[in-house]
Amino acid sequence: MSNKYLDPAIFNGIFGHNIDSYLISLEGWRRGLTLTWYREQTPVNPFNHTTDTAMKLFSLESHGGKKHFFYRSRGDLVHNESTQIGISKQNTKDVLKEHGISTPEGDRFELKVRDEIIKCANEIEYPVVVKPLSESMGRGVFTDISNDKELNEI
Repeated sequence: MSNKYLDPAIFNGIFGHNIDSYLISLEGWRRGLTLTWYREQTPVNPFNHTTDTAMKLFSLESHGGKKHFFYRSRGDLVHNESTQIGISKQNTKDVLKEHGISTPEGDRFELKVRDEIIKCANEIEYPVVVKPLSESMGRGVFTDISNDKELNEI
């Protein structure tokens, strides 16, 4: 695919995790990079562990010939270890803190220990945000929880 147009098929079915790759590819194309979508594994695919690449694997190439591959929003310079850490919000937070990067106060809880959750929310002070550890794209996130009653309702 040349960088002069986007194939209309790219706009079909854009939702969920596909929105990541769509937005990154569109921005690269908008900036004049050559965009190529891959429907199947390619010999140069650096993401050998992937199986379903349709509309998720693409490359962006500069006029100087430098090419980078992306699987959804993951670029080819991102290490597998980083990807594994990033799956869990708690693991991500722990690694950031280890490297001196500030993160919001909070803790990890099992849903069944509501009294501990409420105690923590009161200690760090409302409003609070509740997130599941391994969901993405905003699923399961509750924001601006202002009191114990609202926290108990989620």
